[in-house]
Amino acid sequence: MGLQMMTFSAELAPEFVTEGQIRISSRLSEYDGISAFPLLKDGQYYIRIENSTNILDEPIEIIGQPYHVKVVLLGKDELIVFSGVPIIRAAHYQILPDGLQLLSTQELGDGNTRFMDAVKLKSGKVLVSWYEHVYHGRYVWGQTSPVDIGFAYRRTDGTWETLPYTTVENHSTIPSTRGVLCQHPADDSIWSFTVSDANKWVHAIHLSDTGETISVDWVNSQFTDKPDGDMRREGEFPFLVATPDPSRNSILLAYQNKNYKFFSTKPFIKGANICVIQVNEDGEKELLFLLDRWVERISPFALGVLPSGEFWLAYRPIDPETLSYQELYLMKSSEEMLLGQVPRAGLINSNYHLLFNLSDGIYSYWVGEKPSPSPPPTVTVFMGKATWELSGVEKSAAVVVYATTEVEAMDKLIEYIMVEFPEATNIQFSYERVTLIGSKSWSEAK
Repeated sequence: MGLQMMTFSAELAPEFVTEGQIRISSRLSEYDGISAFPLLKDGQYYIRIENSTNILDEPIEIIGQPYHVKVVLLGKDELIVFSGVPIIRAAHYQILPDGLQLLSTQELGDGNTRFMDAVKLKSGKVLVSWYEHVYHGRYVWGQTSPVDIGFAYRRTDGTWETLPYTTVENHSTIPSTRGVLCQHPADDSIWSFTVSDANKWVHAIHLSDTGETISVDWVNSQFTDKPDGDMRREGEFPFLVATPDPSRNSILLAYQNKNYKFFSTKPFIKGANICVIQVNEDGEKELLFLLDRWVERISPFALGVLPSGEFWLAYRPIDPETLSYQELYLMKSSEEMLLGQVPRAGLINSNYHLLFNLSDGIYSYWVGEKPSPSPPPTVTVFMGKATWELSGVEKSAAVVVYATTEVEAMDKLIEYIMVEFPEATNIQFSYERVTLIGSKSWSEAK
């Protein structure tokens, strides 16, 4: 499929977000207008947290390699940072107005662990996946060997459960594996897709969230294979992305496919096409799109889908003259747009939003229509004097109550006084009102 070249108009230009570098490629964590992602500045890792009125950059400690880092928002005031090789550490933080407070940590894995992905489910649980980096003999192409995939989940009460290892069959003895998790919009099942190095298959593991537990239902080590044509994966170590697609009631899965071209051996540059496939709840799959561009066979890319069902790809094609692949392009509706020179490979995205590095920092581009910010909250401050009787004696105090109505203010005052003085009677409140628009706190005024 040929692509039409376009240039950006001023209103489409990416916007500068912050200094720093994105070292990983993953889904952007979002919750109710808040987003969070990891970034590197001056050798220190930070978590950037944004909502419509606040930006917070908070330094954190990670363990292991920088590309094994993932942030998952639990709610407006909580998040988990996953990092670590060969043990995964799940660090649970509370988001405060001026920083992050570490609440707890949980170690996952057994010493050979390599983190793959983590996702918050509709039930509120968080599911984590990894693989065991264990060699089974010398490398022999075509010699099948097992790869153990690990899963653990966090319940909403904060307790963790680790599942028994699930084994997929690899077409070589190299254990290195990439993996993504995605919850299916049709039936809320969870799908784990993995690709191993020097292999020819995409693996699929199907899981179910059944109230208190998450369990593995089935494994298909050859989810894509030779009969699948353009849906066959590239034979080395392709990148892999997945996103739920409510418009089609399916999952969209994308990776570099079997169509490849050698550009150079020194340096080694090998391009491949990207295929986007639709995965239905029964496991049936269909080729939705084939990107007719040569993208380096292990280079990260991004995939998103808009409510209309229109999907987009962000990728860095190989320049056949310079053999470089630093120009980031975005394809939507068969139109290709240049976003800029991207010296580093990290891409973080949601279905609407793409974050990437240009030479001077991190930039943001809204692929779909940028959501309108929610109207700032309106809070009324009731300031005045409260009086009450206690054993026939009148008591009083200066009081400040945050509420939206007079009735709510009075209810809060009575509740507070009755907790402190259960025998209080004849509670009165005289006050003046001051209206505040747009609270700057991460938490709602109490």
